[in-house]
Amino acid sequence: MIRRLHIHVIFALLTTCLLIAVIYHWHSLHAMQSLSLELKTIPDIINDEDEVVLTDSMIQKPEVQLAAANALSRGGNLSLAEAGYNKLMKNQQPAAISQAARFNLANAYLRHGLTANEGAARIRPMLELAKQRYRDLLRESPMHWDARYNLELALRLAPELSASSDEDGIDPIKRVRVIVPGFEKQDLP
Repeated sequence: MIRRLHIHVIFALLTTCLLIAVIYHWHSLHAMQSLSLELKTIPDIINDEDEVVLTDSMIQKPEVQLAAANALSRGGNLSLAEAGYNKLMKNQQPAAISQAARFNLANAYLRHGLTANEGAARIRPMLELAKQRYRDLLRESPMHWDARYNLELALRLAPELSASSDEDGIDPIKRVRVIVPGFEKQDLP
């Protein structure tokens, strides 16, 4: 009799655990479906040429706001994407959302600087903005390796020029080192 009671108690506990797991997964699925429905509205918001404004009433979840800003950035609408990213960085969002917004804004500046057809007058400021955003992100999260890599890429594309001149009196702009593959520094005259 006691053995049968133990079996019923164990069965009841297992059933309760299974029921809790099912409820948890159902809730997760419901949250993902609602997020998916909000994500489906992004193309409608972006394609509406009359007025494209990412207001809180249109998009409520920060993940969807980030996705909308990413879509705007990739679509070439940098000013609206920048406004969306700045809104996510200024509000009290989770750290992951804020860091992703900062990283994606820097990537948008870098991408726009690399693909700009306006010439060097427009490319250099975009690369400088990208470098500044990567530095801001690295101050906040020093172990963000993608930001480190992209900052290094931006620094290679637009190296930092110091404003002071050295002892020899040559302006730093005139002192550009040429790197020739296959030659060591001491091999060159």
